[in-house]
Amino acid sequence: MEIITQKMLEKDLDNLDLNKFDDFWNINILKQELKQDTSIYVIAKANSEILGFAGINLILDEAHIANIVVRKDKRGLGIRKKTS
Repeated sequence: MEIITQKMLEKDLDNLDLNKFDDFWNINILKQELKQDTSIYVIAKANSEILGFAGINLILDEAHIANIVVRKDKRGLGIRKKTS
């Protein structure tokens, strides 16, 4: 499986089935995060299917990982390692 990573855009949210992720995710929260100048979100996908995403918050001269999320049905496949 070839996995590519790219910056998450608001249009990516149309292809993001949050039912396949943990319950605390909400499209409105992600939309707000994408509008922030201090947030960067990256998606991992294969065959145009989003397998996971990560959020990074920029604070002054530091970057903090806000979250790394992989779809429930794709966990344990080494997706994080394949995107490093």
